[in-house]
Amino acid sequence: SENMESILLFAPLFGVNIWHAAVICMSKIETGRFASISESALLSSLTLCVHRTVHVLGALCFIAFGVLIIDVWWPGAFLLTLAAVFDVFQAFYLNKKTNHRAFTLRDAHQVLAWTMAVCYMLFCLLFTIHTHVDLWLVASYVGILLSVIIWSQLTRFAYFWVAQMIFFVLTSV
Repeated sequence: SENMESILLFAPLFGVNIWHAAVICMSKIETGRFASISESALLSSLTLCVHRTVHVLGALCFIAFGVLIIDVWWPGAFLLTLAAVFDVFQAFYLNKKTNHRAFTLRDAHQVLAWTMAVCYMLFCLLFTIHTHVDLWLVASYVGILLSVIIWSQLTRFAYFWVAQMIFFVLTSV
């Protein structure tokens, strides 16, 4: 049913974004500085366990959504399922040895996380086209993401946690 599809699509978007904001705030309180989502999730073994659980539950919802829509729109179902699989892997590859410098593509967690982000972004773009969202909204989304990337580069990723939250919230919207 449409209600089930909506729940499977939107519950993880809200849940995971709320968790990301919460873990960043917890890390700020504990360490006195803001850190990326991944760095924040490593605050303790409990936060890492919750982080992984939240990502697995979100991914399971996305995969279930993909299964429900595969007959109607298989490219979106495939891309969302692929993103969800990368989401789970990146969460489980996150550990104390993870290199948190941006674009460190020799680190398994980073490669998986960037691949996940690209897959979610491509799903979002395909979904907006598939559902006939106005082109100016799609162009605005891409423009804001490009602006965030440029801003992150200019600030040498000093506020990467902000860029991450903008990306995930904007992609969710």
